[in-house]
Amino acid sequence: MADDNVDFRFLGQQVKNLQADVRDLRSGHLRLESDVVGMRSELVRIDERLDGVEHRLGSMEHRLDQVEQRLGKVEHRLDKVEQRLDKVEQRLEALDHKIDNHHRANQAQFGQMAQTAATNLHLVLAAIGNSNGSKGV
Repeated sequence: MADDNVDFRFLGQQVKNLQADVRDLRSGHLRLESDVVGMRSELVRIDERLDGVEHRLGSMEHRLDQVEQRLGKVEHRLDKVEQRLDKVEQRLEALDHKIDNHHRANQAQFGQMAQTAATNLHLVLAAIGNSNGSKGV
């Protein structure tokens, strides 16, 4: 019987140890469940935030599309303005050549007029000189 008491004490101690381990496991399990609940709540919050971010990104994408459309229209208008400026530049170049040609023609005419005036003056002076010389004879 003495051996039976030792065995019961040993078994009693083992049962107490086992009960303590079970309590620790239950406590750990409760902490784990609490952590899981907290994580689920955090995941829901993160999911809601992601939904908000996704909505804002969609809105920004829509606005970006609108800006791109407006830029396309502006580029088209700028192309038209550039074409019109090219035409104006061509017309100005043609006008510049025309003015240069008129200037050269005017210079040639003024040169001719000056030459004619010089020739006429020379003839007039020669005629005056001849008329003064014939009176003195």
